[in-house]
Amino acid sequence: MEERIFDRYKGKKILEVQVATGGLVNPVTGVRVPVHIAVDEGLLNKETLQSLYDPVSNPKGYHNPDTGHKAYYSEILKACLYDISGGMFLFPFGERHLTSTSPASSHRVSVVNSSCGTEMSAYEAFKGKHIDKKTYLFLSQQETDWQEMSTSDLTGNPLHIITDVKSGRQLCLESALSQRFLESSELESYRIGLLSIFEIADIIFSRMVVVEDVNSPIAGLWDVTQKKRLSVLQGFQQGFTDRATALRLLEAQACTGGICDPSSGDRVTLTVALKKGLLDEALSQQLLQFEQAFNGFIHLKTAKTLSISQAVQESLLSKDAGFRCIEFQLLTGGLIKPDTRDRISLEEVIQSGLVDKVTATVLRDEKFHTKSLTCPKTKRRITFKEALERSVYDCHTGLRLLEATKAHVNKLLQWMSNVKQTMSNNGDALKDSNANTDASNKPQVNNAYVFGVSCFLGFLMLTFVCL
Repeated sequence: MEERIFDRYKGKKILEVQVATGGLVNPVTGVRVPVHIAVDEGLLNKETLQSLYDPVSNPKGYHNPDTGHKAYYSEILKACLYDISGGMFLFPFGERHLTSTSPASSHRVSVVNSSCGTEMSAYEAFKGKHIDKKTYLFLSQQETDWQEMSTSDLTGNPLHIITDVKSGRQLCLESALSQRFLESSELESYRIGLLSIFEIADIIFSRMVVVEDVNSPIAGLWDVTQKKRLSVLQGFQQGFTDRATALRLLEAQACTGGICDPSSGDRVTLTVALKKGLLDEALSQQLLQFEQAFNGFIHLKTAKTLSISQAVQESLLSKDAGFRCIEFQLLTGGLIKPDTRDRISLEEVIQSGLVDKVTATVLRDEKFHTKSLTCPKTKRRITFKEALERSVYDCHTGLRLLEATKAHVNKLLQWMSNVKQTMSNNGDALKDSNANTDASNKPQVNNAYVFGVSCFLGFLMLTFVCL
């Protein structure tokens, strides 16, 4: 390529395949070498490596038979299954979506035996000795990207956290040790390099028993496109939902047990959530009363712990906020008694007189429920009850997640419609203003305007198609 002996486009495609499948082939020795070694040995320069996934200098050139779109070879490979019968990679297509990742499954199907129809995860195939460690690590790298970081808890004790950047899952090695999901000898083997970070994560997952939390609020979002968990704040920051919806979801978390971290399943106080980046300062201030609704309001004179209804009566909490707290708690399992943390059903709440008859009627009848949320997937207005019904349980934490997508296409189409309508209105105004001008000039003005609109909208449509 550098000597212009070989076509640069074809050369990049060959390099792209070699990099995606494990490294560059040294033409002298015939041995594959990792990319960083290939750069050091002069088999590949950094500029060419960086341009392999540049859509301008090296556009996607491989056909994805499932979607019909162009893709990079690495993207095709990530969707493939390893067939232990034939010793090769197969691309699955059809309605089952075998290699797709969802919150309901901790691992996707990565290995099959085409001769008998067996389907396995990479770790199951490795433990069953159907594939070797090299193949297991290669398949694991296609599915996950585990990275380790060091931090400390509130008391200053060191913690080692491994995070899957692709899916948003997070594991604490110290917690895994204390819960017997990991043995000290296994951790030591990991530290000295005998076990990979992929094996450590798979060992922990294979021993974890996750139970669906029926009292869970909406703990976070599931990015349908990237197959990744997001906190509510991340969902807002990345454009999946609006701030008002994010605030309501966080209110429900705060008044039912704490702010949820969907990466680990932890529920934490506002102070800790702020430090972990689950909240910003403004949201933290707005949620103070909702955290008090869970812990109990303290009467300034008697120092007694008050329930939500009592706090409203004492003007320590507004009626609207109090009603939302009661609604959030009842829909996630029952009204919470701040002193014991016990849950009380709606019938028990009514019988005990904790809410008045009007409030009880509103809580019982769904037609009175406010559509205060925007669904992060459909972008339609929904109630909190509907959000719970649409949610899915995360097999990693047992908490509820809402599926989310970005609506770029809908926004673009709406914008184009608005532009067209605005121009149409301006055209009518222009026509009216020229009503008294010479008749011979009218067609020239109108034709020029129509031509301009057609060209402009044609440009927009071309832009949309390219996107």
